[in-house]
Amino acid sequence: EFVFEVSARHLKEGLAHGYISFSFESPPVVLTVDDDWLEEVADAVEPTAECIAPAKGDALSFVNNQGAAFMSKEEFQLVVDSAESDLDAAPSGDDAMPLVRLKFRRGLDIDFADRFREVLPSVLRKFVGVPFPQGRELAGNLDVDQLKTLVS
Repeated sequence: EFVFEVSARHLKEGLAHGYISFSFESPPVVLTVDDDWLEEVADAVEPTAECIAPAKGDALSFVNNQGAAFMSKEEFQLVVDSAESDLDAAPSGDDAMPLVRLKFRRGLDIDFADRFREVLPSVLRKFVGVPFPQGRELAGNLDVDQLKTLVS
């Protein structure tokens, strides 16, 4: 897991202009992130040592202290809006910029069953002599338990 801190205004602007976008499934996943926007955020916010920029495919796990595993787009927007309202409520001489802490998970989200189905026709062809069309058909018709049985 890693943390990305961004001001509420930068995040709201990034979402509005498509500089960063999420697929709000469970958990929300980064679809796109613009490198120029990331540089702008880094210039505006003093990044900490643990602050890492998100990339496509990273899963959002927390927004501030709120769990994001089942967060909808509307709930996400409420958290961003509340952080922005904290900025508006701050005294005008205060230079502190309220930050939204986004905690992401980056990992190997590989569907091994799908990957195995892709490779199975080649393996069957090489070791057993099954033609590719029949190997593809067999791989598509097997469920996970049957794939495990085939391997063992």
